[in-house]
Amino acid sequence: MKIKIIICGLFMVLLLLMGCSKEIVTKTDSAKKTSTPVPTPVQSTPKAIEKKETVAIDWGKSVKKPVLDSAVSKLVETSKDINNYQYFFQTWIRDKFGNYGGESYQVYIKGLKAKKVYASPKKIGNADYYSEVYLDLDQKKAVGVCDSKSVLCRGILNKKFNLSYDQEKLVKVPKELIQLIDTRAKKVEEIVIDNEKASVLKYPTTNNWTTRLSVGTYYGLPLRFEIYSYVDEEEILQEKYQYGNLIIDQVTKKEVNLS
Repeated sequence: MKIKIIICGLFMVLLLLMGCSKEIVTKTDSAKKTSTPVPTPVQSTPKAIEKKETVAIDWGKSVKKPVLDSAVSKLVETSKDINNYQYFFQTWIRDKFGNYGGESYQVYIKGLKAKKVYASPKKIGNADYYSEVYLDLDQKKAVGVCDSKSVLCRGILNKKFNLSYDQEKLVKVPKELIQLIDTRAKKVEEIVIDNEKASVLKYPTTNNWTTRLSVGTYYGLPLRFEIYSYVDEEEILQEKYQYGNLIIDQVTKKEVNLS
């Protein structure tokens, strides 16, 4: 009986020891869990939103093109639709010795075709000549023929010569001069050239010389083109181009097309 009581006592002590052990373990684990610091979540600062600035363009304040003088503008408007005309072209160019030289020929223009007719045949090569030049203003081609009554054209009337377009192209073309006139041009006076009233338009050149373009008031095409330099305030004629016998809308296809 005593043995049973002793065994029951030991068993009860053992149970008490096991319960205490579990409680210690539980408290230790709890303490560990409690002692572990919980990280505080870091609140990220929102990035500043970049503002994209837009620049408004006021097209109404954009740079304006130079405006032609009213008198000049009227002449430009008068000649803008003229594409068929002919004239006798003469030039005077001053050399370094003060002498004037130049040439002369008849010009026919119809659209993008043109023809030059020299008063005297011009030599090409060693023995050939040509008196007329047919120009294709679009293709930039020049073909010469000798169609003069001069003895120089005998035996080569039907012969064609391919010429240098740059050498034979038209220069100081009336319509180009007025349509592309300098925006600084001003009307300075009125004169008469070959019984036709003309407005003299004056404007400076790039080398501080002066240009005078005399434009017929009826057709709006130049009748004379002059360039002057200055020496001690004295005007000196450097270049002169004359457009005589100006005729409008009379050039035929046959006159500017080489058959």
